This record gives sequence, structure tokens and C-alpha cells, in this order.
Amino acid sequence: MVKYCKECGGELASSSQKFCKHCGASLEQASPSAPATQNESAVVPKERKKLTKKQKLIYSIGAAFIVLAIGFLAWGKSYASPEKTMERFVDALAEDDYEKVQKLATVEGKTISDEEAKAVVLLDNEDYEYIDLDFKTMKDFYENNSLINVEQDGKWLGIFDRHRIVLEPQYVEFYLPFEGVDVAFNGKAFKSKEADGLMAVYGPLAPGVYDVESSFKGDYTEVDNKEKMSLVGGYSYYDIYLEADYVSLQLDNYTNIPITQAYVEVNGEQVAFDEYLYIEEFGPVSLDGKTEIKPVIETEWGTINSEAIKLEESYYTIEVNSLPEELTTAISDSVLLYGEDYVKAHAALDVKLFTNVTDRLADVFTSNFDYYRDYEELFTGQFDSVEIDFTSFYFNDETSAAVPAKFYFTAALYDAGDEAETEERIDHCYIDLSYDKENDTWLINGCEEIWYSDDFEATITLDGSKELQESNVAPVSKEDVASEDAISQTVEEYVYQLVEAINSNNYEKVQPYIKAGSALEDMQKDLVTRLNENGVTQEVISVSVTDIAEDGDNWIVTTSEQIKIKYESGEEETNDYVWKYTATTNEQEIVLTNIE
Repeated sequence: MVKYCKECGGELASSSQKFCKHCGASLEQASPSAPATQNESAVVPKERKKLTKKQKLIYSIGAAFIVLAIGFLAWGKSYASPEKTMERFVDALAEDDYEKVQKLATVEGKTISDEEAKAVVLLDNEDYEYIDLDFKTMKDFYENNSLINVEQDGKWLGIFDRHRIVLEPQYVEFYLPFEGVDVAFNGKAFKSKEADGLMAVYGPLAPGVYDVESSFKGDYTEVDNKEKMSLVGGYSYYDIYLEADYVSLQLDNYTNIPITQAYVEVNGEQVAFDEYLYIEEFGPVSLDGKTEIKPVIETEWGTINSEAIKLEESYYTIEVNSLPEELTTAISDSVLLYGEDYVKAHAALDVKLFTNVTDRLADVFTSNFDYYRDYEELFTGQFDSVEIDFTSFYFNDETSAAVPAKFYFTAALYDAGDEAETEERIDHCYIDLSYDKENDTWLINGCEEIWYSDDFEATITLDGSKELQESNVAPVSKEDVASEDAISQTVEEYVYQLVEAINSNNYEKVQPYIKAGSALEDMQKDLVTRLNENGVTQEVISVSVTDIAEDGDNWIVTTSEQIKIKYESGEEETNDYVWKYTATTNEQEIVLTNIE
């Protein structure tokens, strides 16, 4: 019969075994005891069953688990408590542990970024000290640090109330210098919450000290800037500053030179001025002095290249006070030629020796030379040099301009029969210039004398030939004075001036055309007086010379005239007349002596 161990139930090999090979229990039975006496208890106590090693191990493990569970629950509750959470956050700040700060902190329910965590850590930096870590109780900490709070945030391990550090959300409103500016916080670009033109709002962000980087890359420049910004007030305002801006330019055309095209060159680009010589805005461009603009002004006479401007301001006035080299050269040559012609023409009293004057100026010199001949004044001299002040050069319109000049002569103006005593002579005048487009040349249209000026600046000096031109005035012949054109002009002017004399009762108006002491003088004096007394006035409708015939030293000049007569009564009549005038020369003038 198979036997089993009473202790562990293991099968026994034989009945002679003293110990169980399974559990080591004794297999010997106690000897029968003697019958109980009357003094012994009638009830025999049951012997206590001993625990096996396995049971002891199981019980020990269970007890340890219970102890550990109780300890874990106590530790977990403490670890997840608001106080311990805040302590860990404070330690992370003190140790500059960005990762731990990021894990513990939230803003409006969201975990903060690495960049925000770095900004938060700087809050207790000695340079900023926006967080006071010197506290004794958590109550003190809360009272002194309004940027930080702690709130329950779900469960930790599904058992404990988890707490997170809640940071006060920050918003920052930026005012940008121009559009297209990118903004980054600690190297990260955050999406703006709001944007309107040159204003942008960013947030919510964790409170902290940020490196705010602003940058711009455009057609004309690339700029950036970095500055520290402390976001601790909830809502902050900042102006973004970049060394770049839109630039406005005004062209001041001091010479009034006609401009065909004007622009500035900047970074290989051309920016044109408008019709008002204004560039309202271009850019943005760097204003740190590293960017240069070069104004270019194109004209019919060449290009004006002004000095480059290093941009440091947002508005510039560019003065156009220089001229193309081709223009100054052409005008200088014309002025120099005029000086040479001046002495030649005056020495000969011959306007034809001027080679670059306008008809207007030729008429002026013709009149002057007639005067010199009448009074027998002669000229001898040489052209030494001329100074031109191109700083005062000015265009009146597209084809006329003026420039001050000083002509230096060694010359004399003297009476016929006297000896020429030359001396230095300076003619300071404004030269009136006229541009002949057809021949691409500048003509002298006038030389108005300047009596006083102390602002003359000789920008160029040209030497004359210094060749002495002596007076070589030839005697004036009758034919020179009394050409058919001159006779016709004199008679026609006489008719108009006679009517002026009648209407104004002023014989002197016609007197220069009538020879003194002639028969015509008496007739016309009487005519002027008589018609005026009768209230008669006249108007020349037309007058023309139809024939000129020589009569010894005189000329018989036939005219066809149409004159309107106005009577005092208001009546008018127009009559046609054919007159024959007798003309003669009086020294170097043509005068009339009779009428038929």
C-alpha cells in the first residue's frame, strides 16, 4: 500500500523512511502514552500546523508588496502634489534645465516649445530677475511670482492627480518698418495671431526673455537685427528696427537743364524719377551707409553723372548743378569765338565779321556801329581772355540759356584823328545763348552788362589770341548808306511816324525823317497842327514803295498808300494816295526834302 507524507503529501518510497525526501519532515510515530489519570485533562490540544518554506515565501512577498504599495501610494501622491511639482520646476530653473522646464510647463493648456523653455529659464537670470527663487514657503513663492501658477492636469499613472506649471500667456504687438519682415523668437518663427499692414501680434507665448530676430530680404538689400525682449507684462508693444527703409528722392534742377531721362542706379537696378523729378519711394534699402545710389541725368547734350550717395537717411534732395562736359565745351568754344569776333568786328565796324551771333544781336551791333560812324568813334584792341562761371549757368527754356562771363580786353575807343591809347578793359556780362538745333551750335544772343556782382566764380578760363586788331574803318560811300532797301525802309517808317505825329500833335515823332530847313519840313509842321486843330486823326492801312529813281544826288521815291481818315464828327473815309518823295543823304542818314 502506497503511503504519503502527512506534511507535504509527497509519495513515500517505503515505510522504513524516517524523513520525507520531499519536505524533510520526520516520519516516526510517537509511542503510545499511558492512559490518562484522573488529574490530567480529558481534552488533548491539537498540535499547530507548521508553514512550509514556500508558504513562508509567498506570505513574505505578499507582505512586502503591501508595504511597497502603501509606500508607493504615499510617494506618488507626494510626487504629483502641487508643492512637489513646483519644487521640481524651481530646481529646473535654478539648474537651467530647459528640457525639464519644457516637460513641466504649459501655456493655455499646451506644452511650451524648446525656444519658450529657454526664454523661461532666463527669467531668474541675474541680468533680468523676473522670478524670485528666494522663498521659504510655496505661499511666498506664489505671492512673489505672478507669472507662474500650478493647476491639476489629469491623472498621473491613472491614479494620482497630476499637476502642471501654468505660465501666464504673453502677447507681443510688433510695429514693422515695412512689409515683408520676418520675425523669429529664439530662432523659431511663430505664426502671428493677427496682422494688419505693418502691425503683427504674436502669442500666446511663455513669459521669458527672448532673442527676437527680425530680417528682410528684397530686391535692393538684405538686413537683419537681433535684440533682447522681455515678455512679462501680458501684452507688450515693440517697434521693430532694421537699418533699412523706403527712400524718397527729389531732384532739384538748379540749372533748369532740359532732362530727357533721370534715374538712380542701386544694386544694379535703375529706379526712374517721374515727370516731376521725384521718386516717391523705392526699397526697402539698407541705411547703414553700405548701400550707394548713383544719380544719372541724361540730356540732349550728354549725361550728368553726379557723385554717389551712401544711404543713411530715408529722404534725399539731389542737386543738379553741373552740366554735361559736351555742353560746357560747346558753350566755352562759342563764347571764346565771340570774344575774338568782337574785336575784329569793332575794329572794322562791320557786323558781318561776327560768325556766331543771332540776327537780334547783329541788329544791335549794326545800330551801335552806325552810331560810332556818325560820331566818328573808332576801336582798336585785342582779346586777352575770358572767364566763365558755369556754377551760375541757367536754362531759360529748351533752346535758350544764360551764363555770366568776364571778357578781358586790351583796347581803346577813341575819336577819329586821335591816337589809340589801349588799356585793360573788363566786360562783365550775362551772355544770352540761343541753341540752333538744326546746326547743333550755340549762338550768342546778347551780352547784358553786369555793373556789380561779388558772387562770380570763374570755373573755366580761356585764353584769347591776343592779336591786336587796329581800326580799319573804310569811308562810307553814298551807296553804302542809301541802298534801295534803306531808302524804302526810311520812306515807309516816315509814313507811319507822320500819322503818329498827327494823332498826337507832336511833330518831333516825324522830325528825324525830314531834312531841317526843307520845304517838306514847313508843309508837315503845318499839316500836323492843322489836322489836330480840326480833330482829324488818321490810320495807315497800307504803304509800299513802288519805284526808286536817281535824280542827281537825290532819289525820287514813289509810294502807294492807303490811309483811313477819321473826322471829329465820327465820320470816316479811306483814301488811296500815290506820292512822290524826294530823298537825299544827310551825312550818313537818309532824309526827305519834298513831296509831290
